Amino acid sequence: MVPSREPVSRYPMGPADQNQVRRAGALPVVHVPRASTRISGDTRRNAEIHCDAMQEVGDGHSSVDGKDNITLPESRAISLEALHLDERPDRMPMAPPDPVRGRIWVRTFQRKLYRAAKKNSKRRFGVLYDKVQRRDVISEAWGCVMVNEGCAGVDGWSIKRLLDADGVRRLLVEIQDELESNKYQPELIRRAYIPKPGRREMRPLGIPTVKDRIVQAAVKSIIEPLFEADFLDCSYGFRPKRSAQDAASRVHKLINTHKWFVDVDLKSYFDTIPHDRLMTCVQKRVSDKRVLRLIRQWLKAGVLEKGKVTTPKAGSPQGGVISPLLSNIYLHELDRQWDSRLGQLTRYADDMVIVCRTEEQAKAAMRRLTEIVQSLGLRLNESKTHVGHIQEGFDFVGFTFREGKSPKSGKLVRVRVPRKQSVKAIRHRIKERLKMVGLGTPLVDVIRMVNRSLKGWVNYFKRGQCMHVLIGLQSYVCEQLRIFLRRRHGCKRSRGYRRWTNGFLYRKGLVYAPRLI
Repeated sequence: MVPSREPVSRYPMGPADQNQVRRAGALPVVHVPRASTRISGDTRRNAEIHCDAMQEVGDGHSSVDGKDNITLPESRAISLEALHLDERPDRMPMAPPDPVRGRIWVRTFQRKLYRAAKKNSKRRFGVLYDKVQRRDVISEAWGCVMVNEGCAGVDGWSIKRLLDADGVRRLLVEIQDELESNKYQPELIRRAYIPKPGRREMRPLGIPTVKDRIVQAAVKSIIEPLFEADFLDCSYGFRPKRSAQDAASRVHKLINTHKWFVDVDLKSYFDTIPHDRLMTCVQKRVSDKRVLRLIRQWLKAGVLEKGKVTTPKAGSPQGGVISPLLSNIYLHELDRQWDSRLGQLTRYADDMVIVCRTEEQAKAAMRRLTEIVQSLGLRLNESKTHVGHIQEGFDFVGFTFREGKSPKSGKLVRVRVPRKQSVKAIRHRIKERLKMVGLGTPLVDVIRMVNRSLKGWVNYFKRGQCMHVLIGLQSYVCEQLRIFLRRRHGCKRSRGYRRWTNGFLYRKGLVYAPRLI
């Protein structure tokens, strides 16, 4: 009999985490000595660390069977409080907790949840709230929120203001107290608008407070592995170890044989998700009533716009930490109902494209897609959803996919290039940043700022055919830097080509973008 293989986790411990574990002295694999050997204090403590994370998920019955012993209660689990040497183990320590060991526990627990959910597709998890309120989970959630930064909510507290006022510790203690006493209530969401890239339209955002973002990140870290076990390979948006570049690479490979496409655009997707149907999808994996109550509260939270408060009846506001996960959970129903014989579906959040072999197949895929979207209570943007041939080209995750002639053979090949809106956006960003820089700023610092924007843009688009785009972008960057230098030195008549040549800018540290690919 061939032994069954254990499902591979999407939450592996990377080399950086392994190095941190070794430096912290908390190796994930603990060799248990023989009975006659005395166990040292360090070995015992390391074993307790690993056992705490590994034993939080049991192999008991699921909630479907009427028994809910999937996760051990906090009182039965081996405590991690001794890690932080705190005299009050039920509260946040006054000294900062060890981030390395807290991250070890979270990652190990996520891997166990993923494997448990992967083994049984109908298993529901009912004791999760006590893991959300753990201080190492809350601390890890704060780290994720701090890295993403973001604007302030209705309370006016931003990440920078919290750090400057040294209020992080008090905020984390307050969050843990409210979660433990079941007194946590989300605050209003602040409505903001940002321009859509390459369009005159504005995208509505719902910005929660930093406190709500931390709690959302804590819940997301616990429930995300349960749904990751169900998500299909055609989904790429906002998922661990998946990116927009991976989605673009998949489409680029498929269009070599699938020359017809269905370009799909959902109309106001994040604002039209039905709450009841979304909660039904969440309850397929989560049965903890307190976790479900938190998600309902975030969906029903009032939105503050121009001094007026409105209560949304549908949708999950863009800007929340948990919104991408909820959107993936709901659109997973579309992935699950899709028949790959009609065409290959590739989805990045609500942006999706279907590639087909023939025109008849593409039209059939369009009809079937319309039926599925309507059954989910969503709407297609009819002006942007269409069937076409690869010669026309289509846009997906920032790239334009089309046919082009090979410079070597002269034959038609499928290429992907940065779309015009993406090139226009990076040019506008560099120009606006140079306008905001003070004229007294050293040129080296200005060039360093420009380099960061260039490297980030090139690292994303370098997998496509972008050499000619980068050459034009490089000339534009040099010209903008000369305009900045002319403003600094008050040169109105000369354009500065002789005084500040391209070679001069490169010697000052400006990167040559074509060499980055």
